[in-house]
Amino acid sequence: VKELLNHERFLLDNPNRVRALIGAFSQANPVCFHSSNGAGYDILADVVLQLDQSNPQLAARLLSGFEIWRKLDGPRQNHIRQRVQKIAQTPQCSRNSFEIASKILE
Repeated sequence: VKELLNHERFLLDNPNRVRALIGAFSQANPVCFHSSNGAGYDILADVVLQLDQSNPQLAARLLSGFEIWRKLDGPRQNHIRQRVQKIAQTPQCSRNSFEIASKILE
């Protein structure tokens, strides 16, 4: 996924490509996304933070990949909680992403 994010044909400005890559990764690839080291969560959080200023609706939508966190084991919950808190506490966090992040953390 990291290599594809850096591919010349992948553009964060193209919502369809972002959804196809990041949405599919977070929703349809549970083995890699929920890896025990939290690397999948880092990828999603980084993309959300990058997108949040240019496309806050898409960034907030991608945050739904973290909604399952309460069903996971303790270490994975901690990884996700840290990423979502980081997003919510970012000074330039959009209202859209802040609302979703806050709901996830409730």
